[in-house]
Amino acid sequence: MTVADSTLPFRTKFLYGFGSIAYGIKDNAFAYFLLFVYVQVFGLSPDLAGLAILVMLIFDAISDPLIGYLSDNMRSRWGRRHPFIYGSAIPVALTFFLIWDPPAGITDQGLFWYLLLMGIGIRTTITLYEIPSTALGPELTQDYVERSSLIAFRMWFGWWGGLVMWNLLWLFVVYSSINGTEDARYNAETWVVYGIACGIVMCLAILVTGVGTHRHIPDLHIPEQAKLASKRSAVMDVLLDIWITLNVSRNYRILFIAYIVCKAASGLFTNLTLFYYSYYWEFEPVDILTIGMTLFIAPVLGLKLAPMFTRLLGKRDTAISFFA
Repeated sequence: MTVADSTLPFRTKFLYGFGSIAYGIKDNAFAYFLLFVYVQVFGLSPDLAGLAILVMLIFDAISDPLIGYLSDNMRSRWGRRHPFIYGSAIPVALTFFLIWDPPAGITDQGLFWYLLLMGIGIRTTITLYEIPSTALGPELTQDYVERSSLIAFRMWFGWWGGLVMWNLLWLFVVYSSINGTEDARYNAETWVVYGIACGIVMCLAILVTGVGTHRHIPDLHIPEQAKLASKRSAVMDVLLDIWITLNVSRNYRILFIAYIVCKAASGLFTNLTLFYYSYYWEFEPVDILTIGMTLFIAPVLGLKLAPMFTRLLGKRDTAISFFA
C-alpha cells in the first residue's frame, strides 16, 4: 500500500507542516512591520512605501500561478515539488534579510526601488516554496481526513511560527529599550537583527520539510492529466485554469469575491496596527509584548469554540457569525 492510499505517520505530518513557519514569519513581517519600519525607521515617504507594496502584490498575483504551472510540469528525479522546495531555502533567507538592511544614506527614490525589488524578491522566493509545498499535501495522500490533517499542521505551524518571532522581536525591543537610550523599535539595527534571525529560521524550516518528506517522493500521487505534456503555452494554461476555476459555480464566485474583500480589510488593519499602537494608544514596547503574548490563546479558543458553534448553528451560520 502506497503512502497516497494509507494513513500518514505523525512524523510526516509534523515535518510537512514545519516548513510553514517560513511563510508564517514572512506573512507576519509584511503584514505588521514592513510599512511601519520603512516609513518610521528608514524614512521612506508613506506614498512611495504604499506604492511599492501595491506593485509587489500585483507582481505576486502574476508570479504565483506561473510558479504553480512550472511546479506542476516539473520532471526530475526528485519529483515535481522538491526541487522548488530545496531551491527556495537560501534565496528566501537572503532576500528576507536584505529587505531589513537597506544601504545607508540612500535617497528616497533609491529606497523606494530597493523596497520594491527586495519585496518582489522575497515574495517570489517564498512562493517558490509555498505553492509547491502546498501542492505536495494532496500528493502525499488521497484520503480526505488525512489531507485535512496535513492542512491543520500547516496552519498550526504557520500561525505559531509568525507569532513566536513577533514575541521574540518585542522581547528584544523591550530588553534593548530598557538597557539603551532610545525605544529600540525605532532603531534600524533592531530590524537587521530581526532579519538575520528570521532568515535563519525560515531557511531551516523549509529544509526540514524538504528533507522530512523526501522519502515519500516515489509514492506521491500524480493525477493522470498532470502526466501528459501540455501543447499550450504556460500563459495560456494558467489563464485557462483560472477561467475554469472561476466558473466552477456561482457560489464559488461569491466566496472568491468575499475572500478578496476580507483580505483587503485584513491587510488594511494589520498594516496600520503598529501605527495605532505607537501613536494613537502610545503603547510602550512592554505593552505590545503583552498583547502579543495573549495571542497564543486565540487558536486554543478557536479549537474549542468552532466545534461547539458548528453543532449549534451549522457551518455556514457559524462562519457568518464569527466574521460579523
